[in-house]
Amino acid sequence: MLGLVLQAVHQQRGSGSRTITKMAYNEDEKRYLEKMMAILTRTNPGSRCNRGPTLVLDHLYLGNMADAHDIKLLKRLKITHIVNCAATKDYSSELKDNPYPEDTGIDDYLEFEALDNEGYPILRHYRDTRLFIDRARRLGGRVLIHCEMGVNRSAALCIAYLMEYQDLTLIQAIRDIKISRPVILLNESFRRQLYSFADERRLLYPERSQQ
Repeated sequence: MLGLVLQAVHQQRGSGSRTITKMAYNEDEKRYLEKMMAILTRTNPGSRCNRGPTLVLDHLYLGNMADAHDIKLLKRLKITHIVNCAATKDYSSELKDNPYPEDTGIDDYLEFEALDNEGYPILRHYRDTRLFIDRARRLGGRVLIHCEMGVNRSAALCIAYLMEYQDLTLIQAIRDIKISRPVILLNESFRRQLYSFADERRLLYPERSQQ
């Protein structure tokens, strides 16, 4: 049974997005989210801020807008594909052409407008993001997924992808990324959406615990 109960949804003006406006906890969800917060608020030894892109998988990096504009960095990391979660237009209405010149090595580009607001349904962009990342992987490419700070929007999508791709629990995926990226998932509603996402896919606990 899903832990996330949506009680009201309204259309957000001007953004083309649907915003979750009211949610109720159950006890299992509450305990799980508290465990997530304990991990997320734990200070990493020697580091309290994000420094540069984070290697998530061989074909996937998580970063911020500054990383995406650093062409020397992109070349050094052999980035060939970019996912921009902080575009200014809704992906459903228009997809821009690749803005990177050919000599940058960026072969393909995906962008959409995702808001870093409490209640914004960030996982509405998950399917397109997953398909884009998987296509880059099959081509032997490497993806940088980013938003403005690389903390909430891109991190939520990155964690969802990591869970499915490696069959990890939500807690495991968070731990794997937080080791190298101390500040992630400050948006409470994104954490709750990831809980629901993991619950639907039986990725909240190790398989032996879900029998």
